[in-house]
Amino acid sequence: MTINNKSVKRTTYVLKNNSTERVVDKFYIDHVADPGHKGYVVTTKENSIKAVMGFSRFSFSLKPQQEITFVVEEEAFFTTSQLGTRDL
Repeated sequence: MTINNKSVKRTTYVLKNNSTERVVDKFYIDHVADPGHKGYVVTTKENSIKAVMGFSRFSFSLKPQQEITFVVEEEAFFTTSQLGTRDL
């Protein structure tokens, strides 16, 4: 028996500008997808400025004292084989 699987991973980034006066005009997150299960694909599109297979770059601007929580989601589809009820 072949079972189709979907795996979703989420990585949470917390960004904070500790300055009380300066703005951070450009802050980048370079996120590399997990290579497991023959490769995850980054599905988060928000703030994405570059995306290629297994990699995405996200861009942010931070005001003084601003904190942003940003979640990058990636998913993989893969199959597994079950030989019998014992494997389930």
